[in-house]
Amino acid sequence: DVEQRDVGPRAAGRLDHLVASSGREMVDGVRHLAAQRGAAYALLAQSGQRVLFGVLTLSALLMFRSPVAEDGDVSGAVPGLAAVFIGGAVGNLAASVLTPPLARRVAGWRWLTLLLALEGLAIAVFGPSFSPYLLAIAVFFVNLAGQGVKIVVDTDLQHECADDYRGRVFSLSDTAFNVSFVVGLLLAALVLPPDGRSVETLFTVALGFVVVSLWYAVAGGRWAMRVGDDIRQPDPEEFVVPEKLERASA
Repeated sequence: DVEQRDVGPRAAGRLDHLVASSGREMVDGVRHLAAQRGAAYALLAQSGQRVLFGVLTLSALLMFRSPVAEDGDVSGAVPGLAAVFIGGAVGNLAASVLTPPLARRVAGWRWLTLLLALEGLAIAVFGPSFSPYLLAIAVFFVNLAGQGVKIVVDTDLQHECADDYRGRVFSLSDTAFNVSFVVGLLLAALVLPPDGRSVETLFTVALGFVVVSLWYAVAGGRWAMRVGDDIRQPDPEEFVVPEKLERASA
């Protein structure tokens, strides 16, 4: 009977084998990514950015929820929400247009560093007022940075990682992308007031973006210059440059 064969010890054995195989492939992906330090540094920078973005997301949700919960008037929050959504959409579009040519012109690590620094500056300047329209400007820069960083990281992974490992590495990237965001939401839930308005939290997040950008400028930039390879000058024939990586690690 087919149904009987699909349950019981044999099915459990297949599941255990699948879990173990997936675990081994993830470990292989981590090991391969650790050897491609340029992509690994970029992925770590993106993870830090996503944690901070998670804090901002919950802060914005609480801020726009509070007037509705208190007064029951949804219409009062609509203009501010619309401005924020428009600012975010324009930021995403700008990142998609600007990032490919600029990353190739100035080097991916420099563009990623600049985006993170701009994101921190925008939060510090436009966030503390909690004005919906100034927040829309901040959200523009946040989405510009978030989408731009994602493009650079994906390009770095594609550029540096070997074909045999690329699927596993992108699985790691997607996992880190989502888990980091959830971690940010959890941290925000611990520190934010019910209305989401916390100047101290905003300045801490802004400082966090600057710290991540400075760390990546040192780590990612030093590696890119040491190896002599960056998405600014992609190899037309192959993505991985093993001889350069060997010289850098020697």
